[in-house]
Amino acid sequence: MAQEEGFEPPTSRLTAGCSTTELLLNKLVKDLKSLARKISDDNIVKTENPLRIKLLAAGLAVYSAKKRGHSLSTMKLKNHIFICTNQRPEGHPRGCCQSKSSEDLVKSLKEGLSQAGLAREVRAQKAGCLDVCESGPSMVVYPEGVWYGKVKPDDIPEIIQSHLIGGKPVERLRILGK
Repeated sequence: MAQEEGFEPPTSRLTAGCSTTELLLNKLVKDLKSLARKISDDNIVKTENPLRIKLLAAGLAVYSAKKRGHSLSTMKLKNHIFICTNQRPEGHPRGCCQSKSSEDLVKSLKEGLSQAGLAREVRAQKAGCLDVCESGPSMVVYPEGVWYGKVKPDDIPEIIQSHLIGGKPVERLRILGK
């Protein structure tokens, strides 16, 4: 693929004391500002290479993520929590977590993680059946593989403080044998 005339790859501008990421972000900001001026002049369609516009848009997304404090490397989570929200027909012998307010748990956990400043390092998400229906609503915390059952929204602050922050699982909520 031919390079656009006048385009200099960021890696050719490396200087001592600047990381490749910093140089790339500075180049993207400069190019985005230039592109914004052209857009405001209404001549972008005539003067800009469509591929370059797409690359700059992708760069803007990376730049925005970096400004918000997100890592440009693969996101590494401290914990990943799955909360069962499976639904079964009413009267099913095993029951189901959704009928036991598991959706409220998801909401409470996400809010609690955000308030504790853990939203970037701990992911909480809905899951299908975790196959411990009798102990529902249930959740599992990875990478430790700690299973909790009969969890109520009022238990969420204790799970966050004791387990996710303090590293000590909440024993009274653990599912035995898991």
